[in-house]
Amino acid sequence: MQNIKKYAILKYMAKTKKTKTTKIPIDRAYVWDYDLPKNWQPKTDADWLWLLERKINYGDFRGLKATIIKKYFQKLKRRLDLGKKIMLENYFLAYDI
Repeated sequence: MQNIKKYAILKYMAKTKKTKTTKIPIDRAYVWDYDLPKNWQPKTDADWLWLLERKINYGDFRGLKATIIKKYFQKLKRRLDLGKKIMLENYFLAYDI
């Protein structure tokens, strides 16, 4: 049953792949906690997990690389919203990252 659901989601993603994406503006009044200096870079695993969790849960994917998300995904997936977790799992399956 689980494979049928994954197949249906992937089939739907393939159909909608050609649709135009729209950028959703980030309201900085609500996303205040990672207003960091421009030259700040995460150095530890805890820094990366914090940054990835915040950015993904708030839908701010700017500057994130799929390889970094994949590297931390096993630890990160417990901290993500259910919809974002499923979306990323399907993305990794569909694009074999």
